[in-house]
Amino acid sequence: MARNAEKAMTALARFRQAQLEEGKVKERRPFLASECTELPKAEKWRRQIIGEISKKVAQIQNALPPPRKTRAELMKAIDFEYYGYLDEDDGVIVPLEQEYEKKQAVKSDEEGSQEKGGDDGQQKFIAHVPVPSQQEIEEALVRRKKMELLQKYASETLQAQSEEAKRLLGY
Repeated sequence: MARNAEKAMTALARFRQAQLEEGKVKERRPFLASECTELPKAEKWRRQIIGEISKKVAQIQNALPPPRKTRAELMKAIDFEYYGYLDEDDGVIVPLEQEYEKKQAVKSDEEGSQEKGGDDGQQKFIAHVPVPSQQEIEEALVRRKKMELLQKYASETLQAQSEEAKRLLGY
């Protein structure tokens, strides 16, 4: 640690001492009012304090509706409640949902009874595109699997012979 004599010799300390000698340095306001013994200085500090207080009061009174929050500040407030993860825990929404589901079930039953056609109680279904049966789907899958196996294991001449046989038989 440097000694006091060495501290006094630093450039900053010498500069500050020179300014004090010239009187250019502002005096610091005393922390306690009882430390001020001269009336002109006391009035000077009083005016300074009153000016600072009036500036702060004006800032408070003229403040805008609160300052706008940044995106990061807004994101800090978002937690699991925002996304509704605890909605079932409060015991309010579950009964409301059950009541709504019952109403929807009654409504869909009424609509379903109107749409049912025929005496057997089956609902009418109209397909606007041709829908393959389960058997047709299975046959298509078997054909595709056969083709994959043929391409993987059969030679080109065997495949050509197979295609010609199919053509002759009408497959």
